[in-house]
Amino acid sequence: QKTMNSALQVLSWNIDTSDETKGVPLMLFNPHSFPVRTVIHVGKRMDAIYDEDGKLIPVQQVLSPVSRCRRIPYDTAFIAEIPAMGYKTYFYRGEVQKSFSVYHAAAPTVIPDYESDIKVEDLTMENEYLKVSFNYRNGTIASIYDKKREKELLRAPGALPVVIDEYGYDTWAHAKNFWDNEIGQFSDASFVVLEKGPVRAKIKVVSKYNGSTLTQWFTLASGSK
Repeated sequence: QKTMNSALQVLSWNIDTSDETKGVPLMLFNPHSFPVRTVIHVGKRMDAIYDEDGKLIPVQQVLSPVSRCRRIPYDTAFIAEIPAMGYKTYFYRGEVQKSFSVYHAAAPTVIPDYESDIKVEDLTMENEYLKVSFNYRNGTIASIYDKKREKELLRAPGALPVVIDEYGYDTWAHAKNFWDNEIGQFSDASFVVLEKGPVRAKIKVVSKYNGSTLTQWFTLASGSK
């Protein structure tokens, strides 16, 4: 990891970011042999992010993993597209007051809210391609519907939390090859919409089994299939 980090630093030093009018550079590297389109989570509030051509990129303020005590969305998420075996540089500038509008001193106009295919309610979330529905009783995924092909992708409930009987197993489960004795399922689910914006939707599902509590997070990004 240290060697890779050092190599990426050397590469970054050779990328021209001298034009300060573009903003503060954010460099993303893709070591894979195929292009990557993914959600990037940055530990900083960035209300205006632009690509190398000056195009405004939709951003969403999200909670930081370390902000459990203060429920304020300090971090930023955006969708990046990085070429195979290459890099992409994005730039961020300033801060604004509204969640989905941006203001920049160099162009003193309020840019309209970002367009997005994300829709989310208590028990459903969807984008351009998929609609995901949840079972209100046990919190399982009741349906993943392919909107383009008009086809249901699930034959049975998804993300079903079950209880397996492991009584009599030692710590390392010696001579045990299967864990298939299901003795219960989690239920009594509650739902909370944690994120809803132009980049992604996130729903938290909490279900119970006797004295045990299970928390699951389900995320659907814009444009994901």
